[in-house]
Amino acid sequence: MKGLTVVGALAAACALSGCGGDNGPPDVAVVGDGVLDVDWTIGDSKDPGACSANAADSIDVVVTTASGDVVGDFNAHCEDFVISIELAPGTYTGDATLLDPGGQPRTTPVELGSFDIQGDDELDIPIDFPLDSFY
Repeated sequence: MKGLTVVGALAAACALSGCGGDNGPPDVAVVGDGVLDVDWTIGDSKDPGACSANAADSIDVVVTTASGDVVGDFNAHCEDFVISIELAPGTYTGDATLLDPGGQPRTTPVELGSFDIQGDDELDIPIDFPLDSFY
């Protein structure tokens, strides 16, 4: 009789948890923002000395929608060599420029190209500031 009680309890637990049958469509995951990582080098190097040697204090990344609306202007220290930007799902473009300590451009802009952000994902875009891009 004890064995029947255990079997009955397992069957009840299974019925309550939804195992063993089709209980309709699966739960839909909530889709949040994705992350764009802009990962840069200077002359193909991540040497922090390259920032100071070229008077570059920070990076300025401007992200726009496919229709040209500016989403944001994002900054990080030059020596970080990566900036993570949270974006809603969509299609974007952008560019990045290294700035001097006064906030003035030190390089010509580097295009990020067109990219898509999906919900809950992370996209890495590597770019390089060649030495001949500095003013």
